[in-house]
Amino acid sequence: MAQEALVIGASGMLTEVARWLAKEGYRVTVVGRERQKLARVRDGSGNPAKSSTGDCRTG
Repeated sequence: MAQEALVIGASGMLTEVARWLAKEGYRVTVVGRERQKLARVRDGSGNPAKSSTGDCRTG
């Protein structure tokens, strides 16, 4: 069974971490604010990943 990893902020500084985890065989879920950036991270990982957008900032 594959290990799973959740990377919050993967569309920014943690992009390469998310990609590395995917290359190591983890099932990666990436979370960030910008859907287009997350899609690039997901598509460039070489391993199918889940992605979810959200923003917990309060106005």
